[in-house]
Amino acid sequence: MSLHQPALDHAPIASRSGVFRLKALFSEQRARESSDPTSRHDWEELAIEWHMMANLAAGANHGISSN
Repeated sequence: MSLHQPALDHAPIASRSGVFRLKALFSEQRARESSDPTSRHDWEELAIEWHMMANLAAGANHGISSN
């Protein structure tokens, strides 16, 4: 399974932020549903990383719009 989608390279920054937030929410949901502690931890870590990417993309969008 690939987490990286080529279409994201060409998506507007605001769209990427939204996609990353959805991936974070999906990862959080998977963490809640997981009965295996290791798997739960992995999903939680992934959610944190997706939230970070969403915040970076949103920040990049803010920097572009303020120029």
